[in-house]
Amino acid sequence: MSIVHKYKESFIGIGAGVFTAFVYYNTGYIENRGLTGRFYSATIPQWICYAMWALSLILIITDIRKVRRREDSGSREGTKTNINWLAFILTFIVISVYILIMRPVGFCPSSSAFLFALTCILSEPKERNYILFAIISVIVSVAIYYIFRYGLNLMLPRGIMPF
Repeated sequence: MSIVHKYKESFIGIGAGVFTAFVYYNTGYIENRGLTGRFYSATIPQWICYAMWALSLILIITDIRKVRRREDSGSREGTKTNINWLAFILTFIVISVYILIMRPVGFCPSSSAFLFALTCILSEPKERNYILFAIISVIVSVAIYYIFRYGLNLMLPRGIMPF
């Protein structure tokens, strides 16, 4: 078994950490829109980067422990994973469509549709509750819009929405 396959999740954690470093660097270019004191327009994105670094580190540590436990026990269980390729491809398509429609349609409707579609794709067919998924998608999208627009004074694409 190759080292890349053996420590797959560790490499994912390293990649996420490097990507987060790139995002953190770019938070320096976020324009401050009138916020003063301890909070600026880049504050929340930087906090999210700190959380992402912590999660990446946790992923790396847990993967290394898991591989060591597997080697100590001599077990080969957990080395083969089944990938749901249909869900993977549909997720990629949904993300691509979301990116394309966000500006013309607006953040709230496109994010609601994105969250609803992604929740339906990633949930088990037996456990799907479409009404609950729709309600949560709309509430989360509107809450995020208001937090960014009025709490952080950052513009998100308004699109067809009047507010």
